[in-house]
Amino acid sequence: MLEVRILAAGAVRAALTSIAAGAPIVRDERGKPQIVGGPHVNLAHSGPLALIARADVPVGVDLEAPRRLRNPDGLARRICTPRELEWWADQPDRETALLALWVRKEAVAKAEGGGIATALSGLEVLSPVAVWGGRRWLLHDLTPPAPGFQAAVAWAGDPD
Repeated sequence: MLEVRILAAGAVRAALTSIAAGAPIVRDERGKPQIVGGPHVNLAHSGPLALIARADVPVGVDLEAPRRLRNPDGLARRICTPRELEWWADQPDRETALLALWVRKEAVAKAEGGGIATALSGLEVLSPVAVWGGRRWLLHDLTPPAPGFQAAVAWAGDPD
């Protein structure tokens, strides 16, 4: 089961408490919230919005507010695979396209447990299935919760 909720940032704790159903909520050594004995969860927030994902398998979610990137070319070279760089160079709105790649990569990295400390340039996210950390990750772009936002969810599994 996969469930993603779009919430105001202040409601995240209440949603986690509801999902946990009384089980303790702890953070692992990397800071990722975990429900003791419960489902996998992941959080993201940007600006006034937050996302929470709950699944029976490892899950990650990311959300980015619209913004001007200071150095999109440098960021792209740092996080993109060669194939992604080719794709990105052909996009009419390169900043939006780069944020779309970023949220997909961040969702996978968070699901895997490494977060952005991971070398994202080795993770390709152009298709709905990515391989990372010896595991297959399914990717889904979420409907933006507000104009200009980018959001994605990734969870462990095999495509049907």
